[in-house]
Amino acid sequence: MVFQQLSKTGEVRAFPVVMKNIVLTEGFTGWYRGITASLARELIYSSLRLGLYEPFREQFESRVNKESDIQRIASRMAAGATAAGLAATIAHPTDLFKVRAQGYQGKPPPLYKLIKQVGGTPIKWGNYYEGIGTSVVRAMRKGLFNEIQNIILIFLNAFNNS
Repeated sequence: MVFQQLSKTGEVRAFPVVMKNIVLTEGFTGWYRGITASLARELIYSSLRLGLYEPFREQFESRVNKESDIQRIASRMAAGATAAGLAATIAHPTDLFKVRAQGYQGKPPPLYKLIKQVGGTPIKWGNYYEGIGTSVVRAMRKGLFNEIQNIILIFLNAFNNS
């Protein structure tokens, strides 16, 4: 994705073509450009999102009418969006490092150098949160979609069992 976004011609190339070009220009290791930052991002974001969901769900559900399915569903959607949004906020710097590493032509610098490059000298903490709005909204949308998917599965199971 980053490779296509950085394309000078603006053309959209098929995934197999992009993968082939990476191998031809950088070798097989080019497929793993930014892997350290990607793994750090996934570890932090996914752990937080999953770990925060249950406490948020319990808090939101304790404030709604237990008899109302709509309130229960809305509270779960709110919990999913809140947990995902908070996790995205905390993990955003690693997402930024991942995108920067993947945008390098050739081998990117080590993660510690990316951290210095993004933060600047002296460190400006705001630099680590460039584009955070988009990341948080995207994560919150995923939190909502997960709950909508669960609702659809419940209805499908009920339909199949009847």
